[in-house]
Amino acid sequence: MLLPWNMRSNQGFQVDTEIKESTIAGAGTGRFTKVPISDGAVIRTDTIQPVDAFIASGGTAEDHTVAVEVKDVADLDKLAAFWGPHDERTKQMMSWFVSGVPGIPALFALSHSFHCNHSQPGNMKPQVRDGCLQFVAVVDIAAGAELITDYTTYGIPPFCKSWMAENGFEDVRTKEQQRNRIEN
Repeated sequence: MLLPWNMRSNQGFQVDTEIKESTIAGAGTGRFTKVPISDGAVIRTDTIQPVDAFIASGGTAEDHTVAVEVKDVADLDKLAAFWGPHDERTKQMMSWFVSGVPGIPALFALSHSFHCNHSQPGNMKPQVRDGCLQFVAVVDIAAGAELITDYTTYGIPPFCKSWMAENGFEDVRTKEQQRNRIEN
């Protein structure tokens, strides 16, 4: 079974990118643009698909990507049960790869992982538009720059925070907010 966190494709990207060692200490790999990107340009777009439809379709497909819409704890449990038999780290990976958009009471898991890292300020942000999850540049981005997003701005619904805590993990927003408090 193809698992989102193992997918390192360019599916969904509207610009040419590559994955290589991150410029952020300790972050592992990151995604870099190969071309200049203008402020406001769409970097990536994924059609939104409900969890049940994603699972019914067989899950992650090699040739296209979707943003799996997670609306509640039942959806998180369904994804964990679907992916769990194929990777013992599923719930941990979900804590890293499930994120939200400010003002939207749902979460999204990209079926082909973005492989971008957190930093402040980010150079892109997520938004929902026309039935798609998009990542949009918030500044002009030079060719060769790492694509980064500010996890502390993500919308993480309370049901997600509770589910993560019950499973011994934290969502990316909470993790970064705590790190910022410790460093300051």
